[in-house]
Amino acid sequence: MATINALFILVLCLIGFGVYSIFAIPLWLVTGDRLLYRRNSPNRLLVGLIALPTLYVMLLFAVYAWATRPAAIFEMAFNFKPPAEVEFHASYHYVLGDYGEQSLTFSAAPSTIDRILNEQFETSLGDSRPTHDGILSFTREFSDSFVVETAKLQYNQNTLRARYHWVAID
Repeated sequence: MATINALFILVLCLIGFGVYSIFAIPLWLVTGDRLLYRRNSPNRLLVGLIALPTLYVMLLFAVYAWATRPAAIFEMAFNFKPPAEVEFHASYHYVLGDYGEQSLTFSAAPSTIDRILNEQFETSLGDSRPTHDGILSFTREFSDSFVVETAKLQYNQNTLRARYHWVAID
């Protein structure tokens, strides 16, 4: 999946460079001779042709990193900011075309898990029975915007560790 993500970002960069080239190359062709052969001045347009796509790629990676940080995934999944006591262990976010997937592992107090269950799964901690190892499992299948959309939350009462996994196909 990491390879597909990298290819998708590469395609976005190439599209962005193509759009940029539509404007930059004609400008370079018109003014290139004057800028190339002028003494004591750097060729700002050629530097711009290299620097702007590089900045574009760096901006894409920065936006992706900011949008997929664990706190952002928590907020997207549960529609509220994570409380201070929530400790994140791992996160994963993948969207390509009509397929999306999010995974989040975190430690949280039972009150936070109960809030998630009340708002997202329309149940509470008291409504379920743990398995032999103390894990509570909740699944919600819904399709507000997708053909198939499934969310699953597992909560270990002994370690206060939760794992959330969401998959959607359009």
